[in-house]
Amino acid sequence: MAMTNEEKALVEEAILDRASEWAKANCRRDAEGTLDLFDDSDELRYAENGKIFPSHAALANFVKGWYETT
Repeated sequence: MAMTNEEKALVEEAILDRASEWAKANCRRDAEGTLDLFDDSDELRYAENGKIFPSHAALANFVKGWYETT
């Protein structure tokens, strides 16, 4: 089933809103604000710059460490 133009516009708006939230949290160096944008399920795996994080906690440690050093 194809999406209507209205549905496509809503999806686009949601993606842009989420990207904006992510950028603002990064500009603030807000680790918690950044991490709130990711699903916290350990069923998911995360990757950053070729490194795979096996859990949300591992991603959280990376993000917090990154903001502490930048």
